[in-house]
Amino acid sequence: MTQPTWRCLFLIAPLALGACGKDDTETTAGSTSSESDTETTDDSDPTTSSSGSESDTTAGPTTDEPTTEPTTDPTTDTTTDPTTDPTTDPTTGTPVDYDAFRFNSMEIVDPHFFAVGCNVDITGQVNDQIGDGVSMDADDPPDGNLDLNLVLRWEDLDLGSANGDNEFGTATCTVPSSNPICSEGPDNMFQAAKYVHSDTACLMPDMGVLSYGPLDTVPGPCHTTGPIDLFTLNLGDFGIPLRMVEISAQYQGDPPAAMIAGIMRGFLTQADAEAATLPPDLPIVGGMSIADITCKPGDLDDLNGEPGWWFYVKFSANRAQWSG
Repeated sequence: MTQPTWRCLFLIAPLALGACGKDDTETTAGSTSSESDTETTDDSDPTTSSSGSESDTTAGPTTDEPTTEPTTDPTTDTTTDPTTDPTTDPTTGTPVDYDAFRFNSMEIVDPHFFAVGCNVDITGQVNDQIGDGVSMDADDPPDGNLDLNLVLRWEDLDLGSANGDNEFGTATCTVPSSNPICSEGPDNMFQAAKYVHSDTACLMPDMGVLSYGPLDTVPGPCHTTGPIDLFTLNLGDFGIPLRMVEISAQYQGDPPAAMIAGIMRGFLTQADAEAATLPPDLPIVGGMSIADITCKPGDLDDLNGEPGWWFYVKFSANRAQWSG
């Protein structure tokens, strides 16, 4: 499985050169969506809240029936200690039947990315590549797995609970994106988190740090997960290390078949942005740091006095079968 690459999106030299003499006009990034059966409405105007119809991705995750003698089951990894394996029940060693939801659309709405002396807004191209990653298997030859897989999972999702434990991380998920089967591979990592439920409203964006238009508060019924101290958003050629990450979305259905109107936000420190460099062979921006392409002075925020950028990502997610 390969992550989405930025090597194609920066092949915009004719556009970039043509824009050098123009005014510094910021272009709103277009939304991206997967080929999911979960339909979302995500206008390019970030003031419009996402909405979606019922997904026909049905039923919960499936697992194999637990055997009565796991020591004789050839599919059981006897080298794994169930007390330390997060995918197994610590009391029985059997796979956990997770309620899992995979991001099937993502769009970075704040801050924006720029190239060519901070004159060309390339956020739309970045979001196009993210959209391809969540919806496609671009490997050559294809390996049968989608390229970008962010997953929220619960051991037992109960919309009637006020709060509880869940996890957020990356997974290995099969095509198609409309009905993925996800598992935790050796290169995946999940982080423990806490969530709270609300029937009315959840995450409220901080309008004071948004530079490209307002975002709507996540409507209920909904959850907010986090904050997670540190999560690296891997975009293939580089990762964005985000701090104080929160994920919030509205449930669609009960039990939910999907999550809509989602917002993920996290803080990228200026020090982390300056330390994270893009591969030198990328066209136009090769060798630059993330700080070099989040270069608009008005975009700079702070967290407890430390300079950096609050990242806001709109998303939707559909239920995924979980294979323990």
